[in-house]
Amino acid sequence: MDPVTHAALGALAGVGVQRLHARKTHRLQKVTSMTPGQALWIGAGAGLFPDIDILTFLIDPLAYHALWHGTYTHSLLLAPLWAGLYAFGIYSLFHYFQRSKARELPAFGLLFMVSLLGILSHIGADLLTAWDVGIGYPLFDQRLSFGLLFVIDPIFTATLLFALWGIWRQRKHIVIPALIGAIAWIAFAHVQKENAQAIGDAALPEQTHIHAWPQPFSVFHWLLIQERDNGYAVAYVRTQANSPLQWPLHWMRQTATAYKPTDSLIWEVHLTTPHAQARSVWEHQEFAMVRAFMTYPIYWETDADGCVWFTDLLFVLPTQPPPFLYGGCWEDRQVRVERQHIAPPWSEH
Repeated sequence: MDPVTHAALGALAGVGVQRLHARKTHRLQKVTSMTPGQALWIGAGAGLFPDIDILTFLIDPLAYHALWHGTYTHSLLLAPLWAGLYAFGIYSLFHYFQRSKARELPAFGLLFMVSLLGILSHIGADLLTAWDVGIGYPLFDQRLSFGLLFVIDPIFTATLLFALWGIWRQRKHIVIPALIGAIAWIAFAHVQKENAQAIGDAALPEQTHIHAWPQPFSVFHWLLIQERDNGYAVAYVRTQANSPLQWPLHWMRQTATAYKPTDSLIWEVHLTTPHAQARSVWEHQEFAMVRAFMTYPIYWETDADGCVWFTDLLFVLPTQPPPFLYGGCWEDRQVRVERQHIAPPWSEH
């Protein structure tokens, strides 16, 4: 998910741990050593921490997407390790800035719990999206995704920020309803996902199961993908009958109108390797990381230089250029892997 959502979830987790600790120390007639404000910012940082793996993008962008992102720093098994390192760093900062002041340092155990809950909140949020997460790394390389929310969901994020505002303004009566609203929104998205899958299964009952993945702008927008021999059948569905909202930018309106109601679905079939040249590139050993990265790979085009390009349907938005295009170019009987840089849609409209 986006950084704002991760930070908000981590902050809520941090404040929650601090509140529980404060109640416990109050019963024991002790003074807690962490304020709600400190817990909020420490938790927010912990909520962002797993995406530190983005630093590996500077080393190798393809390896980052295929092997590193959403794996080791997003592992439930390794979460205590990362929480310990993060907590140690925060503890060291507290010690450095407060060593000349007569203030009690936060207990390391409390810092660790805030850090751990913040990191777990990040992993849980990413599981809600279509970008799968390696929660069992390094023992298990399978990845998991519930595919309920798009990576940017303004309503879900707004409920979390509303809860944080309630905490900051000390309006406790706001916090619980806001958190219930966030949970209810996830449940509503689950219902819409099942509706989308049912629409797909009804449209193509003779084939294999339909996979539904969340799309931007609305919880009613879904990408339907059905696996076929050497390819996929794809449709973009709107699970409500009403017309889409009028979005402020042209490219947003253009994309939103591509999601069709049940009675107007448009199915397209895309192949992974439609000809021998595409197959030779796709199966080449130099293309191994591209194969590891892509979930629903399809052939895109062959350019004038003979380079064969592929993309992943999971990240393709209707009417917009794909964000990930990887090509194989033959050079001295070897395949050179390249990524085609696509300008974002808002830069052209």
